[in-house]
Amino acid sequence: LVVALFWYFGASPVQPQWSAPAHVQGPAKASQPERARAGGDRAAMADAQIEQLAAQLAARLEREPGDADGWRTLARTYYVMKRFPEAVGAYGKLVALAPLDADILADYADALAMTQGRSLAGKPMELVRKALELDPAQWKALSMAATDAFQRNDVQAAIGFWERALAAVPPDSSMAESIRGSLAQARQPDAAPVVRPSASRSP
Repeated sequence: LVVALFWYFGASPVQPQWSAPAHVQGPAKASQPERARAGGDRAAMADAQIEQLAAQLAARLEREPGDADGWRTLARTYYVMKRFPEAVGAYGKLVALAPLDADILADYADALAMTQGRSLAGKPMELVRKALELDPAQWKALSMAATDAFQRNDVQAAIGFWERALAAVPPDSSMAESIRGSLAQARQPDAAPVVRPSASRSP
């Protein structure tokens, strides 16, 4: 089960949900409606298979809760499926087994923020800070720290975090492209988000 789900989700870093996965394409010679229909059928079949594998893995982990690789795979699977509360639960189990892994802490913070309407306030930023203490070059933690700083109008700090994140990822990767876009936005003269006087923000 772990191997099957890892084949789907475990070979590359977990991407934030604002980066949508590509859809399955239909046969090259089919018409546009046929391609769309074939792609939808294949995607639905894949989703059903992944749901089944995830359920089987979750059941096995109830019997074998010390399997860190299993919890990592299940957490990643739930995240990609946008089942964020379940992902948070799985990451909680994983962090208990591997509390000093910066990659896991960053992914945990990301999933937790998604359950808070993409807000990094509170525990997500605590996890981000801990991840950066363990690994100052952890790209996702740097990106989330940049986002938090940008939302607090600390544009220079945000730029610094994004520059460090950019240096930590392959230059031709989708992560690098996303970070360059964030940097371009932050470097605009009117880049800082407007904070309304009545808004309540956590540092």
